[in-house]
Amino acid sequence: MEPVRFSLEDNARTFSGDPCECHTLRGDGLVDLALKFDHAEVSLKLGLEAFAPGSEVPLVVSGTLSDGCDFIATDCVAIKATLIGD
Repeated sequence: MEPVRFSLEDNARTFSGDPCECHTLRGDGLVDLALKFDHAEVSLKLGLEAFAPGSEVPLVVSGTLSDGCDFIATDCVAIKATLIGD
């Protein structure tokens, strides 16, 4: 799955707690890579349609940047509404 767009900006501060208990603190002076994906494609690929609205699903993302640097990140997908099949 490839992002539909990306941005480089100082979006957020580092957070080391449970990915589903995030904070809203902005900017720490470091440039963040933000990837935007098509939500219907993400829902299908990850099977998110099986989760009820209000569910929180931990997510691990890994990959390799164009300069060869590997990365791994954790996040949380909050299911707000049924996207597919309803």
